[in-house]
Amino acid sequence: MKTFTLKRVLALALTLVIVVTCGSTLVSCKKDEKHKALETVAMGFTLIVKDSEGKKEKLELETDKTFLVDALMDEGVLKGEKTEGGYIIESVNGIKADKDTPTVIWKLYINGELSTDLISSVPLIDGNKYTLALEEITDQSPEYTTDGTETYEPSETPVSADGEEAE
Repeated sequence: MKTFTLKRVLALALTLVIVVTCGSTLVSCKKDEKHKALETVAMGFTLIVKDSEGKKEKLELETDKTFLVDALMDEGVLKGEKTEGGYIIESVNGIKADKDTPTVIWKLYINGELSTDLISSVPLIDGNKYTLALEEITDQSPEYTTDGTETYEPSETPVSADGEEAE
């Protein structure tokens, strides 16, 4: 009878060891999955900054941010103010728009096309080329209404990848 009880105790102990080992392995695997989910992927993108005289500066940037505005603020390239209606750009890479010339604004091009979106809502896409150009308002520029919304009617003038009018 003692051997029967001893076998039971040994079987119970072995079962307990197996359960504890498997349980800690599962917990460890779950932690690894959690950490992988929290890891962010760095994205590379190009930013071209063009001043009102046409001088350009090309920046190659990497970030783990989701939106362009956050990445540029994080890099110190973009200065401005987040508002309820979006983001007001004060300067890009140290270049400020002339407040005495309200017809010159920062325009955003994505892969050479004038963006109709506000900079605060533009998602980053790995490998994209973004251009912030200080330019006069033209018929390609979004028109802003008094309530902060924008309307947009693009012209037929094509734009090249660097934000210049194509020939």
